[in-house]
Amino acid sequence: MENSSPMKTPMSTSLKLYSDPDGKDVNATTYRGMIGSLMYLTASRPDIMFSTFLCARFQSKPKESHLAAVKRIIRYLKGTADLGLWYPKETVPGRSSRQLGVEEAKLRVHLHRRGGVCSSRQLLLASHLDAHPAERLRL
Repeated sequence: MENSSPMKTPMSTSLKLYSDPDGKDVNATTYRGMIGSLMYLTASRPDIMFSTFLCARFQSKPKESHLAAVKRIIRYLKGTADLGLWYPKETVPGRSSRQLGVEEAKLRVHLHRRGGVCSSRQLLLASHLDAHPAERLRL
């Protein structure tokens, strides 16, 4: 993999993965390890999420075609090492991420008691407001 060329996309648009019953088997433990590592990376690299989880569907009986798709994702990562999400230690000045989590949990309880519905985008926006999130989001 060190001498392989980097890719511009994580998966070919023309590639259709299927169970491939006639394909050659590969080591399932190694394949699962590669998938697990890629799943870990999806926290900071959402651009590989679709391809990774598509390949994860074939963990029980991986074939060479599935391994080739996983290797392409890794080659894509090699070529795009400068991309990714960064999660700062403090997301809001003066509030730690733990405090935001507690406030969002309080908001969820408040909305549950009132019978309201709130999306994750609203929770994120509400956590950045000066007032308590439950006071700002009235349903």
